[in-house]
Amino acid sequence: MCYTVTSIYAVKIPERLDNNNGRREHKAGRMLLNYGLREMYGLEPDDGLVEQGPSGKPHLVNYPKIHFNISHSGGYAVCAIGPEPVGVDIEFWRALDYGRLAGKAFAEEEKKELESSCDPQRFFFDRWVEKESYLKWKGTGITRDMKEIDCLDGWNCHFELSEGCSCAIWSEKPMKLKICNIDYYELFEDDRMQ
Repeated sequence: MCYTVTSIYAVKIPERLDNNNGRREHKAGRMLLNYGLREMYGLEPDDGLVEQGPSGKPHLVNYPKIHFNISHSGGYAVCAIGPEPVGVDIEFWRALDYGRLAGKAFAEEEKKELESSCDPQRFFFDRWVEKESYLKWKGTGITRDMKEIDCLDGWNCHFELSEGCSCAIWSEKPMKLKICNIDYYELFEDDRMQ
């Protein structure tokens, strides 16, 4: 079987820099998109002109066969780029009331799995990034009850970036993933990426 290749570009924002309530992560995600488009397709920033579709999913107007998705959390930003529609999500683990949130977002079977899990925190965040990446792949965002999302169609994969975080990607069919960790200062020093 021949798989398409999707690249996941990732950057860790140095802890000594103020994240500005996620603004630095957001900007890093856009910079990763520019970096990846240049590396993979030779495109310069704004060549593809990013716009949002009817349900808010961003896409490249001038290159409809190039797909991307961005996520950020906990001082990281990730951007998946490839020839197929994708959804990607990253969440760093943190203390939460898992039972209360699971009651709002998980089906009964998922709640039972969470309760019996030997690592409820990891289970919760792994399941959460699956659902988020699924919705981002579909292009709908969180527009329906999270409990009703069964995530049965398509293909998904968890990938590792750092200890204490969950990452997932979702697409129509299996793909090869190429994970590219980019140095923060290298990303921001290149004027062409601005």
